[in-house]
Parts: sequence; C-alpha cells; structure tokens
Amino acid sequence: MEFDIKGEKQRVDYDAAATLSGYRVFTCAVRAHQMADPITATFHYGDGQTVTKVWSIRQYLAKFSNDGSSTGNLVAATMNYGHYVQPYMNEVHHWTFGENQEHEVMPGASEISALDNASDFAHKWIQPRDYTIMQSAQYFLTLNASTTLNIQVQLKDAPTSVSASVDGNSWNAEKIDNNTYMIAIPNIASNNLGKPYRVLLTVDGNVVFELNVSALSYVNTVLHSDRASSTERLALTALYHYYQAAIAYKPN
Repeated sequence: MEFDIKGEKQRVDYDAAATLSGYRVFTCAVRAHQMADPITATFHYGDGQTVTKVWSIRQYLAKFSNDGSSTGNLVAATMNYGHYVQPYMNEVHHWTFGENQEHEVMPGASEISALDNASDFAHKWIQPRDYTIMQSAQYFLTLNASTTLNIQVQLKDAPTSVSASVDGNSWNAEKIDNNTYMIAIPNIASNNLGKPYRVLLTVDGNVVFELNVSALSYVNTVLHSDRASSTERLALTALYHYYQAAIAYKPN
C-alpha cells in the first residue's frame, strides 16, 4: 500500500501490515496539520494491478455527530485540535492553509473553552538543578504525527560523559553540540499526555537534575507565560481538551 498526502509518500508492505479480524490493516501516519488534506491510498497487487481510493481525516470525522457520548466528544475534540493547531503550525513553520494553499483547512467543532486545572500538571523538580554544571534547561513539545516531549539542556562546559534515564530506564541523551543535549520522549498517546515521566540527567558522574514532567506540563507552562502567542495558547488548550476526551473514551 502506498499513501500520498500532497506529495508526501509513505509505503507499507503487505507483510508489515497489521491484522484485525482477518483483514490486513495498512496504517498511514497523518500529521496534525494534514488532517483535512486528501490521502490517496494505492494498493498494489498481482501483476501491476492497483486499486486507488482517496480519503481524509476530515471526511471520516464528519460521519460522526457530537451527541454528547464519549465517541462524539472525542471526534469534536479531534476536529478542534486539528483546527486550532493549523494557525500555530503556520506561525512556527510558515505553512499556508486554505483554498489552493499548501494544506486544507480543518474545520473546528466548537469554540475552545478556557482551562481551570492545567496547573495540576505543573512539572516538579525532584532534585534541584545543579547550576555549577548546567547553564540552562528548557522543554517543549513537537506536534507532528505523534506528540514528543523534548528536554534540552545546555551545560557550562563540554562533558566527558552524559547519561540519562526516564522512569528508571536508560535513555538516549542526544548531543546537539559540544555543550547541548536533548532528551526526547516520543509517541505519547493522547490518553497519556498527562502521564508524568521521571527524567534524570547525569554528567561526569554527577546528577544535574531529576524532574517529573509530562506533555501537559508544557501546556501549563505556556498558558502561564506572558510570551506565548494567542495561536499557541489556543492550540495547546485544544490539545488539553483532546486529552480529556481521550481519557473519557479510553482511560489509562
């Protein structure tokens, strides 16, 4: 199966497809900003034979009505997430949306309501930061085909050794430059956005910090920041509502 989203191609071989109730399931990763874009799926079989269908996430979600059920609420929250994340992606990456533009516009299901409990997910320093070793630390989310929580640390000097762990498991600390390292926690499911991860960084045998942080910790930080743009606030508020709907639909 070959998927094509406005020139971005993905291929899934037959033996790599999942099986569900006796059927082969070919999965295409769709980024948040592509939710309204047409997805051309071409199945290759036999001697050069093909079958082609065109769908979009927008068309699929339009089949459901928001009837107040957990499914209806999840569909509405998904539509809102796609709708509000598009202006934010445009702000960050300068992509364009709308008729005859780079990506199609995802309609929203409703206006976004304000949050009153985002602070419940504030990050917590279990062991304070050691500023004799560390220059600075920041964290942020990557909102692509999946949600990734990134923690970036700048050290004062180039280290001899750097190691990290997440929830007690050894983790990669990617070297960005001589003094900067990134710890990335990828593929966070929507119903796990509030799950705290215990992140520990060790440099030359010394613990630099130990931190409890979740994807929603970043949402809380942004919503309490004077520097955040209105489009970022709306996108992350929509992400939080998406999490709430996902929890109601499929609890941890």
